[in-house]
Amino acid sequence: MGLLFVTLAVLLIAVIALGLKKCDSLELGIEESKGKSASGNFRYGTVATDNEICSRIGNDILVKGSVVDAAIASLLCLGVVNAQHTGIGGGLFMVINARPRGADPDRPFEVVSLQSRESAPMYMDKDYFAGQEPGADRTGPLSILIPGEINGYKAAWERFGVLPWKDLFLPTIQLCENGWEVSDVMADTIAQMISMINGSESLSEQFLKSDGEPYQAGENMTAPKLKETLTRIAEEGPDTFYKGALLQDILLDLADAGGVNYTSDDFAANEPIWYEPLQGRLHNGDYVINAVPPPSSGAAVIHSLKILDAFNLSLEDFTPDKKAQTLHKFVESWKFAFARRNYVGDIHYDTDGNITKMVQSMVSDDIALDSMERISDKVLNDYGPFESRDDPSGSTTHVSILAPDGSAVSATGTVGSKFGCGVRGTRTGIIFNNGASLFNLPSETAVTSNYPAPGKRGMSSTSPVLIMNNRNESELVLGGSGGPRIITAMSAVCIALENVLNIAYSCHQIQVAAQFLWMNRTIVESVDEARVHSVLNSPLYYDADISQSVLDEMTKMGYKDQELFSPKYPYLAVVQAASRRDCEKCEDFLCQKTCVKSVSDWRKKGVPDGF
Repeated sequence: MGLLFVTLAVLLIAVIALGLKKCDSLELGIEESKGKSASGNFRYGTVATDNEICSRIGNDILVKGSVVDAAIASLLCLGVVNAQHTGIGGGLFMVINARPRGADPDRPFEVVSLQSRESAPMYMDKDYFAGQEPGADRTGPLSILIPGEINGYKAAWERFGVLPWKDLFLPTIQLCENGWEVSDVMADTIAQMISMINGSESLSEQFLKSDGEPYQAGENMTAPKLKETLTRIAEEGPDTFYKGALLQDILLDLADAGGVNYTSDDFAANEPIWYEPLQGRLHNGDYVINAVPPPSSGAAVIHSLKILDAFNLSLEDFTPDKKAQTLHKFVESWKFAFARRNYVGDIHYDTDGNITKMVQSMVSDDIALDSMERISDKVLNDYGPFESRDDPSGSTTHVSILAPDGSAVSATGTVGSKFGCGVRGTRTGIIFNNGASLFNLPSETAVTSNYPAPGKRGMSSTSPVLIMNNRNESELVLGGSGGPRIITAMSAVCIALENVLNIAYSCHQIQVAAQFLWMNRTIVESVDEARVHSVLNSPLYYDADISQSVLDEMTKMGYKDQELFSPKYPYLAVVQAASRRDCEKCEDFLCQKTCVKSVSDWRKKGVPDGF
């Protein structure tokens, strides 16, 4: 009997050893040649951003800290190396699934959403821009709203942070001092916006070299003024931005730029807001989408995905002979979503309850089914009276993070348009947002939900999303950049829910989600897939890889106005995604190694990182 036990023990050890050897051979790290987008398999955690430097900084922080620590560090970095898109002069949304700081290890995670976008100063009412020069709400100092980014960092860190506040800033402070290699994306944006830069002494100081020539890709850029500003926030704490010594320099910067009406009271009134996440169920409740309530466009993403879910789409619907019809269904779902979104605004200002009612209808199963039944296979319809005001060239960044303990963050930050409003502080180095461009004006529409008001936030297309399974585990972290194209991109990844998970961003997010959820495609395939974009009465924009036969079929349906999404808009939207799933199918029951998978969209040449 003793010999039998010994023999069984030896066999068991051998089987385990073989199983471990097989699992240890798993290819971890950044994948080579898996698709257009950079992707990676990691054992424990991952950070996906649209810049390789910032993914690395976020990952280094994640190893030592929490998902929120990593998100803040990543966003700080992106506000420097991609200052044309985001930064502390803007604002953010977050969806978080994590355990609060200091909580008992057995306590369940909290799923919460954070709104910390730019807020209107106290003097800005619905009629403010009526007496201003045309376009004053879109560019220049009068379009600046009170930045919410630092307040958002503070709120998230106080609730979920682990590392000291200062530690989150140090990598980016060092980056500002030592410099970084200018990316192709930044160099291209500088070239695109050279007229704005040449017309601004302060922008020229940062984005032109000493000889007056624009920075080129691969050259080293530093940010000495922003370094000093970030150092002050790191050492003095976040309140210095809104109530302390740094605020005085910010107010002087704004006054110099022509924003003479901004006061310390405006900054003191900017407060982040925690909300229960907006939720929508897909695939008979197997998955739950968590998003931020308005002024985020999470409701539009949920509404579109629920309509598409009602079609019970499968891989067969994306074969060449059916693809045009399927893309038509996508576009029609976006029309419903955007038409209803036009009646939504900052839910904190929902005085008559109409915004809440509209949002509830957008996450309703019955309304989604009714909308699906109204979509014709062959007819192009118009479901909305007007377009949203989102800048189609909107500049934004997104961070998707998964940690070893299962916690997750989906965070989107922005300064609005490229280089925000075109104002950079001469003292602080801060690039200020043009958040007023997100409001509707009485001269444009009688719908009042998105009119300016003191303290109010404008309706944004940004819509970070966190998808969870019915065990309350984070399955997919998704978000994107690109104005209204965020929403349409997100829906394209989300349809093959039976086997894998994917989700969509504003229209582009929706496409990514559809590919992932309904087509049983990998995250890489879902993000790489060619996309289309069309909302309400806009043309049908399309990626170059959309076949001519598909476009011809869509022309027959009524899509007469078609435009290649280049060079006017070089990409539809840029998606960052992270998912917790098996990296490799193991035949042996002892080989159950799982990992996290992340993708940074090729359209902005980002690279994820992890460990």
